[in-house]
Amino acid sequence: LKLTREGSAAAMVLRRRRRPWHGRLLCACGLTTPGVAIGTPRCCTKTLLIWVFCSGPWWCFAAASFPEAEGPRFSNVFQDGMVLQRGQPIEVWGFGATQSDRLAVSLSQTGNPQAHVSARATVSDRGRWHATLPEPKSEFTGEIMELTLGKVGSSSAIKTLRDVVLGDVYIFAGQSNVDIPVSYAYQFDPAALKKDEVLADQLGKFGSIRFMIVPTRCGLTAQYGAPVPLAEFADVEDCKPCSNPFGPQTSHNKCNSIAGASPETQYHYCCCDMLRWRPASGDQLRGFSAVAWFTGTWLLSTTRSLKGVPLGLVRLSWGASSIASWSSMDAVHKCPQHGPPVHTFSPHLAASLWNHMVFPMIGLKFSAVVWVHGARNVGASTPYMGSKYYGCMLKSMVRDWRQ
Repeated sequence: LKLTREGSAAAMVLRRRRRPWHGRLLCACGLTTPGVAIGTPRCCTKTLLIWVFCSGPWWCFAAASFPEAEGPRFSNVFQDGMVLQRGQPIEVWGFGATQSDRLAVSLSQTGNPQAHVSARATVSDRGRWHATLPEPKSEFTGEIMELTLGKVGSSSAIKTLRDVVLGDVYIFAGQSNVDIPVSYAYQFDPAALKKDEVLADQLGKFGSIRFMIVPTRCGLTAQYGAPVPLAEFADVEDCKPCSNPFGPQTSHNKCNSIAGASPETQYHYCCCDMLRWRPASGDQLRGFSAVAWFTGTWLLSTTRSLKGVPLGLVRLSWGASSIASWSSMDAVHKCPQHGPPVHTFSPHLAASLWNHMVFPMIGLKFSAVVWVHGARNVGASTPYMGSKYYGCMLKSMVRDWRQ
């Protein structure tokens, strides 16, 4: 893989910066970083023939796969109904532009276009455009907004994303303990599940909580094994809302993980593995992450400063995944191993989930990341396994994500 010269959108880079970290949410492993981007897309300044990164003050990723597009558009990371992190400048990007396009992005209050922030976009020779909106005023938090892409001097929009809000966004990442849906947690208490379904309907109606799930499984295992980072999320359809879990699952597609009934409770497992941004609801709650839901509702009920602040809960997980699959190759190389991995490691290749689930979000900001992981790498201290390796990789991954 070849890294391109400065000005090409085919390469991404993270710059090392020192910055204070003030934790808003006490998370496992110290991932307590309010409103700080996972990374920032830039263009590499050298031409190199190494596989993943170049040494020095700039850390350059291998050429990413950029989508073809007919005319300028947003990256599919940006969606109707999404929650954008408040209190920070907002990076926005997309594809399909030409260098002659003079593009601008604005975030405006619905029904009041004069209340807005805007910025001009820069365009690379590969058609990727990028803009950074200045930090919106605090009074915009919780208001219904529109994110618009247009051409400078034109009164008509190329694309407008609607029902966008400013709030606090939390990522819930890791393995199956993040996958586990709310209905599973309540499999011995149907009444408690029904109560939380009603609560989800209420919180969604009033705009307090919104859900999003980064595409997981959905028949993507082979695609996610590719070594090249993808610029966008996989294009798959949303899961079907899980049926009443105490009866057969009658509504599902390839983005639902389902299982048969428990002999003891007649509970039928159903988990949602792909969901574009949408308000919380009882039917979507059944297949949504229990860890994310319980954390979000706890935050709302205990934190006075969050009154009127929408929470965006993002599930970013894959059961039985190795920590190396969630880490960039830069981070993996910080913990060198001697010898091949055990055979069970092969489905969880280094950087595979980073390339396809984390990399597309580089540039977005979040309040915190909750990491629930560890079971996949247990065992004797063999290559890529054991507590010593995990301790090294956890520190390396946390630093990498923070940057």
